[in-house]
Amino acid sequence: MNADERIGANLIWLSEVDSTNTYLKDRMDDPAFSHGTAVFTDCQTAGKGRRGNRWGGDDPKAMNRPGASLALSFLLRGTSVEDMGILPLLAAIAVCRGLKELHPALEFGVKWPNDIICQGKKLCGILCESRITPEGAAGAVCGIGVNLTQTQEELDAAGLPHAISLEIALVGREKTPNAPEPAARAILDAFDQVYGKYRREGFEGLLSEYRERCVTLGKEVRIIRNRETQEGVALDITPLGELACSIEGKVQVIRSGEASVRGLYGYI
Repeated sequence: MNADERIGANLIWLSEVDSTNTYLKDRMDDPAFSHGTAVFTDCQTAGKGRRGNRWGGDDPKAMNRPGASLALSFLLRGTSVEDMGILPLLAAIAVCRGLKELHPALEFGVKWPNDIICQGKKLCGILCESRITPEGAAGAVCGIGVNLTQTQEELDAAGLPHAISLEIALVGREKTPNAPEPAARAILDAFDQVYGKYRREGFEGLLSEYRERCVTLGKEVRIIRNRETQEGVALDITPLGELACSIEGKVQVIRSGEASVRGLYGYI
């Protein structure tokens, strides 16, 4: 890979934007937005989460105080349909690596497939979207939202009882810088390494790391799909990034995007 194709080599700050994902998707036809181009902001007014949820909860203004959160998206060109099922998991590994580099006193895990967990609560969400350009070129945009400095009062106002910010997690620990740009650069550097390994070895080369970070494994879970709810135990992550669960004595495979998985006795 050429140096100028490194993920995040072209990093653009946006003072305000409706959605960093939408911003990049709308510019995929523009050759100036090359593979690896990234945009970030601390003021995202209409962000999106997985399964149609609104990023920022009930009160996005509480989440968009300057410096309160990081909204980061980057462009990947030449992705395949198979890549799209794995990208959220790759991004989750990268976020854990990047934030651990910045905040070594904290531990970060993954609630399958891609919610980043710290101290038992959600710190970060990830949304990967794909698009085919009019010329037929495939591409993906990976969006990452990290709670940086929100107070508990702000998270409560946003109706996010299962959320946490780095500021809250760091209380009583060594104080470290907690700003959007360092977090963006750390995550992008980590994703560049993760994505490079994925291209060389496939997801099998990262599967053991993902399994170690996945807090869902071994837990009793509630699976909601097609408006039906089932209960089971999360057993393993497959080489395709799926969640294997024991449900009513049989092993079933859950694909990312087809179901919502929650802990039976709490968020995780």
